[in-house]
Amino acid sequence: MNIKDIEEGKEDKLLDAALLQAQKKYGIAKTQKIIGSLYLECMTKLKQANERNEAL
Repeated sequence: MNIKDIEEGKEDKLLDAALLQAQKKYGIAKTQKIIGSLYLECMTKLKQANERNEAL
């Protein structure tokens, strides 16, 4: 995937397809729980990285 693909919205289509596939495999509730867990983990790592940068 390149910048042109992202600008044309191809990334969104891939994300939508992945979400639908996960919902079919795990159900909507479990898919939302998985996404929530991943989001929380990413935000925690981002906060830690920001704190390290501020300490420098």
